[in-house]
Amino acid sequence: IDPDRCTGCRLCAIKCPQEAVSGEKKAPHRIDQEKCIKCGICYEACKFEAVVVR
Repeated sequence: IDPDRCTGCRLCAIKCPQEAVSGEKKAPHRIDQEKCIKCGICYEACKFEAVVVR
């Protein structure tokens, strides 16, 4: 997640089926790569294009 674009809205964290996204409200979030199944739900949910796919 690009910290310069992430507003901490928590939408990606709420949508993640693996609970792989963490972070405080209104602060940049992080994706736990150990938990992430690369489903793309967080990418689709983010209105700020902060989720970076590599």
